[in-house]
Amino acid sequence: MAPLNSQHKPIQLFVSYSHKDEKLRSKLEEHLAILKRSGTLEIWHDRKITAGDEWAAKIAESLESSQIILLLITPAFISSDYCYGTEMSRALEKHESGEARVIPIILRSVDWSGSPFAKLQALPKDAKPVANWRSADEAWANVAEGIRKVCREIQESYSSTSRELQHLSHHIIPLACNAIMVFLREQYSQENFYLGPHARFEVYTATDFANPMEFGVSLFLHRVRQGPTLELDFILTAWARTAQHQHALAGWVMEQLRGKPAMPQGLMEELSPEAIESLGVTVNISPSKEDVHEIWKTIPDAPFQVSVPYVANFKSADGAEAEDEAFLARFRRRFDSL
Repeated sequence: MAPLNSQHKPIQLFVSYSHKDEKLRSKLEEHLAILKRSGTLEIWHDRKITAGDEWAAKIAESLESSQIILLLITPAFISSDYCYGTEMSRALEKHESGEARVIPIILRSVDWSGSPFAKLQALPKDAKPVANWRSADEAWANVAEGIRKVCREIQESYSSTSRELQHLSHHIIPLACNAIMVFLREQYSQENFYLGPHARFEVYTATDFANPMEFGVSLFLHRVRQGPTLELDFILTAWARTAQHQHALAGWVMEQLRGKPAMPQGLMEELSPEAIESLGVTVNISPSKEDVHEIWKTIPDAPFQVSVPYVANFKSADGAEAEDEAFLARFRRRFDSL
């Protein structure tokens, strides 16, 4: 059994389960201990939520940032509206888009034929429920090995894409920042947002904060990480004359990125076709856990403003979706008329 590369950033794994099956979820986590200790996996489930957190928002945030999503299938899971509906529905959307791998883990016997996840390869072997194995430890070991294999595949895909991204980073980094601003600008232009029609969307350097815009959103890239993958850490800052308007604009930005965490396919190619046309990637955005106050300390002589931290990475852009084509058609008409 080949070891996984521990130098990779941990793969985020989300566990969707019914609280009635908490003991089984805990047993699964025990059998994934080696993957956790090696730094291969970082496991999240709703028992990680601490006092004062908004549980629904925390679950949604963790689900969005995960590369592997486990569905712990039992009668209790199937009958849970939240597990079967809310969590599983979003998980399968991420699987279809290639943003995550969804793995059903069959724990107890239940009729799941015809379910939305029935087309996916389940664990343990032959989708035999863990409870039906002669040795429960053998069943869990089979599950752990299956998850290890998926981790290895994800890491290998990271490595091949990363080599190309790092080679073109001098093109990719400014293009990605610009694409995020273009996306928000175009979304704003489609809405009759009550704060006003003349919002600006600009990429800022540290010196720009000394003389900021009156109304709009700025993107400040405060760190680039070039490890196994290329990641961009940035903050989006809302600018307006009143705190109320700043908060409203920041909330609108968060809503846009939550509703479409990946930039429309082909947007970066439209902005600079000669730079990355052959690479075929799009920008994937997720909320960051960075302390925004600490980021602001790196910006000299600027008072704190309402900001939201995000991290951007890149995924392969295979094919074209209808909504992407509609967005790009609007984009072309808008800029052809200027």
